Amino acid sequence: SNGGYYIARFEASGTASKITSKYNQKVLVDITQPNAAKLAREMYEEVKENNKLVYASDLVNSYAWDTAIVFIQTYSVKTDYASHNESNTTKAFTATGKNNDKYCNIFDMSGNASEWTTEYFTVSYIINSPPCVIRGGCYYNPANGSGHYTSYRSGSNPTSSYSNTGLRPLLYVK
Repeated sequence: SNGGYYIARFEASGTASKITSKYNQKVLVDITQPNAAKLAREMYEEVKENNKLVYASDLVNSYAWDTAIVFIQTYSVKTDYASHNESNTTKAFTATGKNNDKYCNIFDMSGNASEWTTEYFTVSYIINSPPCVIRGGCYYNPANGSGHYTSYRSGSNPTSSYSNTGLRPLLYVK
């Protein structure tokens, strides 16, 4: 009755033509940001009543991502979840929900696959910075140990695809 949004419990799984968000599924990776956004929007067809939106799905945005981190830090024992890096213990890509990164019934935000968002990347000191944002941790932890924690934010070109980057859908509700 209050409306709002729901962040998917799991990373998207499925195929390049139809996604789901279910436990113990193969994460859909190697996808560009525009294709990820298209699949997320098509997960649930937009529904309107009296020309007003009832619900629609989309690619996760950074507001929802950051709000989920704050929610987890507030309502779980993981008060430092923003800087959590599950890839310190999970060094391989696993099925959705299988890498021990579960807090407040939300899985795999700090490990497994990083995820495309709708956020526009702007960094004032980088000329021609890539326009799209990838969020979260992934199983790949660079040798220098510098990144891929839950609140990690990186810019990337929308036409790029990576073996460690997928997507997480979001459901908007009236």
